[in-house]
Amino acid sequence: MLDAFSVRSLFLIALLLGFVSASLYFSRSAFLLAESSSEYDFKVIGVILYSYARAYTLKEAYWNADLVILGEIVWSENGYPCLYHRVKVIRVFKGEPVSDVIIVEQEGGWVRINRNGEYLEGWVIVPEDPPMRVGEQVILFLKGPHKWGRYPNLQYSYMGVFGRFRVIDGKVYSAMYFLPDKIDRFKSRMWAVLILKGLEGYEEVNGITIEEFLNLVKN
Repeated sequence: MLDAFSVRSLFLIALLLGFVSASLYFSRSAFLLAESSSEYDFKVIGVILYSYARAYTLKEAYWNADLVILGEIVWSENGYPCLYHRVKVIRVFKGEPVSDVIIVEQEGGWVRINRNGEYLEGWVIVPEDPPMRVGEQVILFLKGPHKWGRYPNLQYSYMGVFGRFRVIDGKVYSAMYFLPDKIDRFKSRMWAVLILKGLEGYEEVNGITIEEFLNLVKN
């Protein structure tokens, strides 16, 4: 998902009950039920940890993006190991989107597994980049559109924790601030802080206006 911006060091760490070897089954109704909640109150059965190839300052992440938008998540689709979000483009800050609604891929997803006749269901997440939610407004630093994937020529990827920002009541927050302390029993905000702390720009993105945010990334 992150193209050249990261390399996967440990894939599906802390997967419980032999998840890797289990057969996967998907339930759209259960996925949509979890999706409808505005809180991260779902059960997590595994996490994906990354070792990033390099760390990006806020300005570097912006200038390395092909497309930068303010958008709203209008629909999400499970396609484990990825989620596919339909994002309505509200404002364009850099580049030119292929459509007013684009597809943004995100690592992780909801799964239901059969282990010895018993079913276990829950989410696999990236702690510093948990699932985006329907209705959420975000600023995304995107790469693409990609010719590959479920939605070729319409599908984008973003720079993970370096390229996802939450917009709440017109104010912008980096992952250091908008993520919850924990999702289920896994720490979330801590991972974002460990990755972003000390990198120029991210600590300042804490309830600033969109115009102030743009000034940080462009000047």
